[in-house]
Amino acid sequence: MDLDQEKLTQIITNLVSNAIKHTPRGGKVALSLSISPVGNHLLIHIQDTGSGISAEDLPYIFDQFYQSKRAAIGGTGIGLALARNLSELLGGTLSVESTLDLGSTFTLSLPITKHAQKPVQALPEKAIAISEVQEEDFHFPATDVQQPGKPIILIV
Repeated sequence: MDLDQEKLTQIITNLVSNAIKHTPRGGKVALSLSISPVGNHLLIHIQDTGSGISAEDLPYIFDQFYQSKRAAIGGTGIGLALARNLSELLGGTLSVESTLDLGSTFTLSLPITKHAQKPVQALPEKAIAISEVQEEDFHFPATDVQQPGKPIILIV
């Protein structure tokens, strides 16, 4: 699947971090993956048993700099806005379902595509083909014999 690992890591890190921050000790945070019923989207669910989000705040949580007045834990109001923007850059969506005092489930939906070409790495100019390597090209000093109790290291 085509994806930008850095952007995906940033989205998931933000969502999991928020879930942990808003879930009390003894609560649960779960991350799960599934494929959409149609089969063309990867769904990443981050679910917590935390404080949840009020119905009044829910429409605004992805707005930049928005902060709930009831949130006991401060923040800058940037993380969820950034996560949504990054998900859209990846061609996906970020949504949330939440019940106050019961927890939240954030769902990241990303299209499953395979359009990117695999990078072809050219051999450096001085590279030699394996068939050109001769056994005589390797010189192993006598100290290479395994010694009991010493670790073995293979360098390729």
